[in-house]
Amino acid sequence: MKLIIKKATTSKIIQIFIQDSSLTTGAGLTGLVYNSASLTAYYIKVGDASATAISLADATVGTWTSSGFKEVDATNMPGVYEIGIPDACLTTVAQVVIMLKGVANMAPVVLEIQLDDNVVKDVYDIVNSGTYGNSALKTEIDYNEALIDTCISKVDVIDGIVDNILIDTGTTLENHLTDIKGTGFVKDTHSLPQCLTADVSALASVCTEARLSELDTANLPTDVSNVGKKVDRNLALLYS
Repeated sequence: MKLIIKKATTSKIIQIFIQDSSLTTGAGLTGLVYNSASLTAYYIKVGDASATAISLADATVGTWTSSGFKEVDATNMPGVYEIGIPDACLTTVAQVVIMLKGVANMAPVVLEIQLDDNVVKDVYDIVNSGTYGNSALKTEIDYNEALIDTCISKVDVIDGIVDNILIDTGTTLENHLTDIKGTGFVKDTHSLPQCLTADVSALASVCTEARLSELDTANLPTDVSNVGKKVDRNLALLYS
């Protein structure tokens, strides 16, 4: 019989089947008790130099008792017994083997127990955790999606303003910069209004008609527009 149990589990009850070796039908052996003549139980953990005896004790079905041994139902489930696995068997090793044997007509019972750091329930709990599971992940995705949408809208606004700068020579650069400040676009820890307010006159002194013509030739409106398109494409990849 092979089982997977989480490491350091305590108060663990296991049901086993003890076959009657004198029968060819595969029927269970009934009537055993914790102190039946010659009944022994031993366990060995990975790394142990020798097996350790389990001193079987009386128990109540459904209630864990360390080393407890109890027949479940001789009439309706002949051969089925419960064992209260000692906590010492399930410490932080990788595997433990338990063996019961010795009674006349009793086929030996071997339990191979794999001890894991995490079992299915642990994985389920992690995935559904409110702190860092599915719900928290969805919240983060929604939050970042909103930020991306905000960035796209602000890039679109600035794209339009830059287009106006390049084609509208009747409006001063300072007025256009004021329009950009109104978008509330943020760069690092300083908002664009703060950056622009620092020295608008200095910007105006170098942003001549000649320089604007060079920017127009460099196809700046298309480049800025492509920023928004790239954000849209990355957002699509994120949710694909």
